[in-house]
Amino acid sequence: MKHRTSIIQGFSLIELLAGISLTGMIFLGSTSLMFALFNSNSRVKQLDILEQTKNDLQVELSNQVRWAKTVNILSPQQLDIEATNGEVISYRCDLAAKNFLKNESTLTPKQVVISNCTIRNFSRTISHIPVSLELLIEMHHKEFIAVKDTLRLVVSQRVGTNN
Repeated sequence: MKHRTSIIQGFSLIELLAGISLTGMIFLGSTSLMFALFNSNSRVKQLDILEQTKNDLQVELSNQVRWAKTVNILSPQQLDIEATNGEVISYRCDLAAKNFLKNESTLTPKQVVISNCTIRNFSRTISHIPVSLELLIEMHHKEFIAVKDTLRLVVSQRVGTNN
C-alpha cells in the first residue's frame, strides 16, 4: 500500500527575496515622493511669506512717499517722511536686527531676515524736489536661507504736494 505524501508547496528563498526587495523599492519610491511633495509645499509657503512682505513694504512706502509733504533721505538705511498732516514717519533698515522699521516698530515678520537695504536719491533735478527714490531690500527666509527675494522700488513724490 502506498502512502500518499503531500508536498507542501511554498515560496522559494529567491522568490521571498525578490518580493521583499520589490516591496522595499515601492516603499522607498512612495516615501521619497511624499517627502518631495511636503518639501515643495513648505518652499511655496516660505516664498509666499517673502512675497507678502514685499507687497506690504511696497504699498506702505509707495503711498507714503507719493503723498508726502517732504521726503528726507538721512542715510542709505534711513528715510524720514513728513505727511501732509504734519506727522513725521521714520523708516529704517536695522541691519543688526535684520528687519525693517517704521517709527521703531517692526514692519517685517519674524520669519523674514533683511540681509541688505539701500535707499538712494533717484531725483533728476538739482533741487531734488519732487523727490524720487530707489529702495533696494534683499531678504531671505529665517530658517531656509536659500529662499531669497529682492524688492526694488522706485517711487516719486507727487508734484504739487510739497510746500
